[in-house]
Amino acid sequence: ICLKALEKRKEDRYQNAAEMAEDLAAFLSDEEIVAQRPSLPTRFGRWARRRPALLAGMIGFLAVVLGATGFYLSLPGAIRVQSDPPGAEVLIDGEVRGTTAEDAPLRIELEAGSHEIRFRKEGYLELVPGLDTITVQHNVDLPIPRAKLVLRKGLVQVEGSEEVAGARLRIYTPGRAQLVREAGLPFEGALDEGSYEVELSAPGYNVASDKINVSAGGLERPFGGQKPNAVLVADPTRLVVQADPENVALEWSRSEGRFPTPLTLRGSGRHVVTGHKPGYLPRR
Repeated sequence: ICLKALEKRKEDRYQNAAEMAEDLAAFLSDEEIVAQRPSLPTRFGRWARRRPALLAGMIGFLAVVLGATGFYLSLPGAIRVQSDPPGAEVLIDGEVRGTTAEDAPLRIELEAGSHEIRFRKEGYLELVPGLDTITVQHNVDLPIPRAKLVLRKGLVQVEGSEEVAGARLRIYTPGRAQLVREAGLPFEGALDEGSYEVELSAPGYNVASDKINVSAGGLERPFGGQKPNAVLVADPTRLVVQADPENVALEWSRSEGRFPTPLTLRGSGRHVVTGHKPGYLPRR
């Protein structure tokens, strides 16, 4: 009440003694009074009128700070990307932004924030484990770890063995419906995802078989990763093939090449032998 009565501007004071008397009576009766503490905007306005130069300086400083902050927030960040193997397209949020090279990282400017990253190369998965999203900061070049691309196919490995000569590996679809691959040892090859039946054979040994499940980027070693000499069991069956006339070259269904007579076949089961000699018809 005293402060209102002492206000500098006439319109802010009590306009007559009766108004002041009413406020005093209300105060003594614990009722609401007209006089109130000046609001924060009012006090700030009075302070600004008393210090105009200081107010102008503060406004200028604030404008500079806001401008610098806005400029910094407008600066993009960047990432530096490499892949193993190189030559992969880099997709950021579904958009192709370049191709990785072998000699130098690929630099890509991006807005600050989180982005989805993928790599596209024939024969490989787009998603790299552990590198699903990246977080970019303003005006920062971020080198990300070299992306190790994952094959869409899985690898199959079978070691060779000096103790077992002429071993052959055959890989079939389930139920041996289709022969997928046939090769000698050691063997390493890529196969599509799926289930397969594996057969290992060698002259003089019983056939060994196994089943494998190939997954993308995985590695399968049939027969527990053991060498043929630990997997194959010797077959005591023997069959000697002779020819008339002599010096006939024989082809044998269980091995490659031609062999002179007499030829000792090893292993039970069906054998196909074809004899060749110049001037004679082949005999099967």
